[in-house]
This record gives sequence, structure tokens and C-alpha cells, in this order.
Amino acid sequence: MSVAAERAELVLDGVAAVTDRGRRRHNEDAVAIGRAGDAVVAVVCDGISSARHADVAAVGAAEAGVSALLAALADGADGTGATRRAASAAAGAAARTGRGEDRDAPPGCTYASVVVAADGVTVGWVGDSRVYWVGADGDAQQLTVDDSIAAIREAGRPVPAGLADVDPRSRALVRWLGADAGEVVPQVRHFRPVRAGHLVACSDGLSRYLPTPAALAAALVPGADPATLARALTALAVDAGGDDNIAVAVLPVGGPPEPAVPEADIPSAARPEAANATTAGPNAAGPAASHAEASRRTANPEPVGPEPVSGTGAVGGTEPVGGTGTVGGTGTVGGTGTASAQVARSA
Repeated sequence: MSVAAERAELVLDGVAAVTDRGRRRHNEDAVAIGRAGDAVVAVVCDGISSARHADVAAVGAAEAGVSALLAALADGADGTGATRRAASAAAGAAARTGRGEDRDAPPGCTYASVVVAADGVTVGWVGDSRVYWVGADGDAQQLTVDDSIAAIREAGRPVPAGLADVDPRSRALVRWLGADAGEVVPQVRHFRPVRAGHLVACSDGLSRYLPTPAALAAALVPGADPATLARALTALAVDAGGDDNIAVAVLPVGGPPEPAVPEADIPSAARPEAANATTAGPNAAGPAASHAEASRRTANPEPVGPEPVSGTGAVGGTEPVGGTGTVGGTGTVGGTGTASAQVARSA
């Protein structure tokens, strides 16, 4: 299914997403959502505005990412394994969007994914699209760390090899998806929630207007469904100026049947029997898209590997981040069924 619109909305049981062009002339972000049995997934990609055809890279990565997540979960992979496989698939899709004339500025995008499954919550990312946790008690945390030198230093993480001389205040991306991205290894965080709450994945078209995670928590209406929350967050960004495209996905998480704590060995996700997905973006084939903010990329002299991410207290915990691999299986665009997907286009 292909939709041409400045705004698109996606809704599935347990997850919803909205994308809006904001006050920009062209949409370069994409968002995809899906279900695989009891598991729900979301992917947000933000096209790099300084690159050519960034919208194509964003949609390709979002569609490939959500399809690979669904396929991996259907194959019995746990959230961490599915996240790594999906990031690899998204990286390959973004890299293949380049054309000969794009050599000086090949298409590129950021990537953030969320999986809510039987084994807990798994978040993966490359770039500066973010994922937040907002507990039912109002506790809010940013689960991702932007892939910029400034954010890396602020988080107390080691500066990647070869980038020690980069301005410590730089917000330029040091990791992204695209033909010029080099080896891509996602950052991965896995945890088991100890209380009910919401996960919010978004491009920086929204996060730029959220100075703190608490500001996000304050914007969520108690008791509202995911679609209402996604619309409200999109409206917040537009009303605040809408200087960039907006892509946001909201996934509610119920509390566990008994107290759970972060642990190294998490049970594998139950094998889902069916999956369906929805993706939105400027060149997608279904209903939900967003835009990208102008981002500069820092020259990356060698592949930048992931660093361990600090824990998140009662909410989280982390796992070592591994390598990438070939991702198998994609779904049909449009419709439902095993590993199916939809993508929306924004004018």
C-alpha cells in the first residue's frame, strides 16, 4: 500500500505511530510498526538532510528493519538477536539506495528500533533517533545515547577510536546508516520492566523540543491510548515550531506478573505464529512517515564499535553488544500475514 500525504498515522494493537512533515517542504523520515504474535515492534529512521535522497534511505531502512524484526521473532529469536539482525538488514538496505550521482553525498539515515516481547524490552540504535521509557509513576529515562561526540562524552563513555581530536562539543553524527557508513554495529539495550509504562521512539524532530525526559512524561496524557499519545506528541513538536520532520511511535508496556530485575540470562521470546507491520515514510509502501533534521556527519576513519551502555536502575540493565550478520526474510508490503509490512509516503 502506498500513500502520498504530508501526514500519516499507523495503528496496530499495542503500538501506534504518527509522522508529520512539520514546517519542512519535504519528508525525509520514516517510521514502521508491526506485530509478531504477542510481540510488537517499531522502527524510526531519520534521513540525513545533508545527503541526497535521504528519504529513500530512511524508508528502505525502516521497511527492512521492521520486516527483519518480524521474521526473526517468527523464527524464535529473542529480542536482542532480532534487534541485531534487523539493524544489519536496515544498514544493507540504506547502503543499497545510493546512486552513481550520489557519490559525494550518498543517502543516509539514523535508526532506532524497539521490541516488546516475552523476554522483555529490547532497544537498538545507530545515530541520534531516540527511545524513551516513561513509567506509569512518571519516572522517565532516555534509553539511548546519541551517536555524537558531545553525547558520548556527556554519558561518560569512551570516545570511539580515531575521533579523539573531534571538538568535544560536536553534535555531528559519528555513526549512521548508508553507503559511506562503514561497518555498522547497533547499540543494544535489553531490560525487563518492573512496572507498567510506555516506550516512545522518535526522530529528533520531536526530541529537540524535549529538554529532559521529564518533559516527555509531562506531555503524555494518563490513560490515553497509543494513537492518541502519538498524535499529541506530534502536535507538541509542530506547535513548538515544527522546524524538522517528526516521526514518533508509542508502545505501551504492561507491568510484570511479579517483580522482575535486570539479569544476564533472559528467557527466549515465545515463538510467534503471525506477524504484521506498518511503515511510513517518504518512499514507503504503507501508512506512516516522518521527516529528518539536517544532520552533519563526522568523518569516520574506521568502523566505530558500540560501547557498553550504562544501566537504567529499576527499569533497565544492559547486555554486551555483538556483531552484525546477514539478515534473512522480509515481508510483503501491504496487507497482513507472516512478516508483512506497510509503508507511507509523505509529499
